[in-house]
Amino acid sequence: VQLVLERDERLDLAEAAVHCGSCHTERNEMTGAFTGPPYGGATEFTEVSDPGHVWAPPNITSDPETGRLGRMGEVDFVARFRAGRLLPGSPMPWQGFQRMPDEDLRAIYRFLKTVPAVRRDVGPPVRDAK
Repeated sequence: VQLVLERDERLDLAEAAVHCGSCHTERNEMTGAFTGPPYGGATEFTEVSDPGHVWAPPNITSDPETGRLGRMGEVDFVARFRAGRLLPGSPMPWQGFQRMPDEDLRAIYRFLKTVPAVRRDVGPPVRDAK
């Protein structure tokens, strides 16, 4: 029996379980309110343990030029999560994602493909603080 998740169930998985939008959407630093386009990336936050680094969660929409999912198929998405942490110190919880079932990772991918594409380049994911 194949389980098929409806869009609302995929949204629940992407948001209630793994909180994609919490990091990949621009937020007001004072209030925490979302201020940018959903999943369009965030400009930067300073690494707590190393203030010399800033992180910029990328745009994970399907925009073909600036969005990660614009250049990534479902198989590639699952493989990327299986690969784990590639950037030392990345705040992304790769360890938890590595253990997720393929079905859940595919459901997250399918949900993100339903999100409107956003053309927004937030720069490299990690860089030296200014």
